[in-house]
Amino acid sequence: MPHAPLSVPRPAPGSRARRLTAICAAAVAVAGLSLGERAVTGVLASGPEQSRVVARVAAPAQPQQRATATATSASWNPKVSCTAAVTTLGAVLGSQRGSSGGATFAGGGFRPGVPDRRSATPPCTVNGVRTFVELRNVVLSSCSSINKDGDWTCTVRDPAKPAGDMNRMHIETDVKYRKSAGWSQPPGNVKLHLQGFVYWDPDHTGAKWHNHSGWEMHSFTAWKRA
Repeated sequence: MPHAPLSVPRPAPGSRARRLTAICAAAVAVAGLSLGERAVTGVLASGPEQSRVVARVAAPAQPQQRATATATSASWNPKVSCTAAVTTLGAVLGSQRGSSGGATFAGGGFRPGVPDRRSATPPCTVNGVRTFVELRNVVLSSCSSINKDGDWTCTVRDPAKPAGDMNRMHIETDVKYRKSAGWSQPPGNVKLHLQGFVYWDPDHTGAKWHNHSGWEMHSFTAWKRA
């Protein structure tokens, strides 16, 4: 025998509808919904009686708009065929701060970055977004540290802005570039112009030495004195 479709009784017009509206409004006030949250109303039906419940649901963080390059520059490294987007460290990191204090993936201006930091021929764009950038008038820490994998590592910062995780980015020079003819170790604490590929490393977002963020320049392919 076929079953009739389940129907939910509709609230009667008049005073009962007004009473339910008032109850719902009071529940919203008690919940204390704040900016960045949205109210979700559900209906629980039991015979002719109905009640409404209001749940707090945090609205997801909205991705920051990607950076738009207003200028480009040819690669200084003959092994790199990409054209660099001339930008700033702040534009690469974005302004969204994560729970540990560093820049988030969603806020990155050049996300998602290159998919493989070890590639000898990383793509110049991913989903229409440039991966190869040029940072001007920045300063490096000492680049004397060499990892077990042979990569040179240092930290880049913008000297015109206050120190902090949102003004620092980890950079690495892959061993294949470091051992190339013509490459030399960049000086520390001197204004430089840098070129390299933007990469998101999800494994070090909580590390202090990685500025509590996954963003890095890997590989850092060339430098010039400012």
